[in-house]
Amino acid sequence: MEVDSLNQVREMRADEFIRRLKNLMTDHEDSRFVFFLGAGCSMSSGIPGAKALVKRWLPRLKKVKTGDEDKCESWIKEEYPDYEEEKASLFYGKVIEDMFLTQEERQREVERLTEGKDPGFGYAVLAQLITHKKCGHHCNVVLTVNFDDLIADALYLYTQKKPLVISHESLAGFVKITRTRPLVIKLHGDARLEPKNTELETKELAETVREVLKTLLCETGLIFIGYGGMMRV
Repeated sequence: MEVDSLNQVREMRADEFIRRLKNLMTDHEDSRFVFFLGAGCSMSSGIPGAKALVKRWLPRLKKVKTGDEDKCESWIKEEYPDYEEEKASLFYGKVIEDMFLTQEERQREVERLTEGKDPGFGYAVLAQLITHKKCGHHCNVVLTVNFDDLIADALYLYTQKKPLVISHESLAGFVKITRTRPLVIKLHGDARLEPKNTELETKELAETVREVLKTLLCETGLIFIGYGGMMRV
């Protein structure tokens, strides 16, 4: 899927997209691309997506609030009138805040969900691409809203490259783009370091991060993988 200069979405097959991307990298030395990774990238490693987590947490939340899980569907409609099961991911920020009342509780839950996970095949392929001898310097920057370390782990495991990981907004000033070292920026933080989950926390990025992204994304192609487009910023 591609967005052209008129902001119109154009669909194309994956193999065509790959060939076009390869041509841009090999034919134009100044071409630059940034990968944007969403939760869908980590599901094959056993980390649930937002939709699955909301559906898992809601019965638990009802039991905490009412003492049982009976008539859960009617209770959900009362608590979240706009809730639709197919769009459960839209309620992630609200439900996690209602279920886990403090930032510390939310951090522990996120860490529990992400610990002990290994990068899947897709991460291995991506790691090879962003460290490729001829193409890597065109696309060695990764933005992610995920809390896990799977892309960093994949880079080290499969390519022996250690990326520069910006895991907190306070580290934004240390962003450095080079041709040889991959860069990973965690837009919502790290599982072990103040992960941003609630609607308020994810409503906007810190000014320091926004400034970095303005510079980073200037005349740069943005490639989304496993991302549902729920981020408001």
